[in-house]
Amino acid sequence: HRQGKLEPIPDCVALELLNRAQRWLGIPADEVLALQEACYERDGPSRDPGDHSIKFGAYAKSQKVAENFRFSILDGEKEPWTSLVSPYERALRDGRTGSISGRQMIRRLILSVQAAAIVAIQACTGIRSSELASFEDVNDGGELPSCITVRPSSDGMLELFYCLGVELKTNKKRDEWLVGARLAGSDYLPLPVRAFSVLHQLFARWRALGDSRQLVLTFSAAKGLPRTASSIGAPRSQSMTNAQKDFLHEHCDTASLPIDAIERFCVNDKLRGHLWRTTFATFLYRIDPRLLEPISR
Repeated sequence: HRQGKLEPIPDCVALELLNRAQRWLGIPADEVLALQEACYERDGPSRDPGDHSIKFGAYAKSQKVAENFRFSILDGEKEPWTSLVSPYERALRDGRTGSISGRQMIRRLILSVQAAAIVAIQACTGIRSSELASFEDVNDGGELPSCITVRPSSDGMLELFYCLGVELKTNKKRDEWLVGARLAGSDYLPLPVRAFSVLHQLFARWRALGDSRQLVLTFSAAKGLPRTASSIGAPRSQSMTNAQKDFLHEHCDTASLPIDAIERFCVNDKLRGHLWRTTFATFLYRIDPRLLEPISR
């Protein structure tokens, strides 16, 4: 216990965030992907195959598509998980409020799915925000991003998911992370791998628009959705941390958290993406203290 070390995120907060993230990465993520495609589906083939700009007609019709989109009722619930019919007031972390309407509602759904994916990846793998920002993806139409490869385990019983990126703490060279595993022959996607898949599909259109190879992207403009390449930005560690803070504030049951947790993470805004590394290491150490050496390595 060295002085000044980072404490793990308390179980009550970590589990609330992970459970909500998993919920968003299920049917909600699929429906946000479908909504996005419905909003920007071209009326006909482009004369220029390299032209990925969002035409004004497609941009304008997105509002009508959103209003007519029907969202599912999740198991155990009585109402659709969301609706885009009526504008709503969004409460910001600093206490301010803002009216969310039109395409801004679609933007908020996209960013919420993105935040859920970031939570799942960092919590379940221990990857740093800066390393997540280094992952690249080539739009190839597959289920998984191009930075993910699947290989059998040495005994052939498992299929192992590896992610290729840049290790930015020490050698700053390209390296692989084990990010998930499943029984050989299964079609199950572990939660962090599902998160990678969602990010791959969620930003495919915007990756083409910005001529970018980044797995995670940001929207440069404060409102609306991108129409030109200049509206597509590269990810930063702080922007991914802020996305997680917004997700905790807007989609988690903070009223169920202990007072000290609310004070630390909601009022004093102390949630950091880097805390997931300590949380991940603590989880593994709880399973078996003999894992301390591979955790450190």
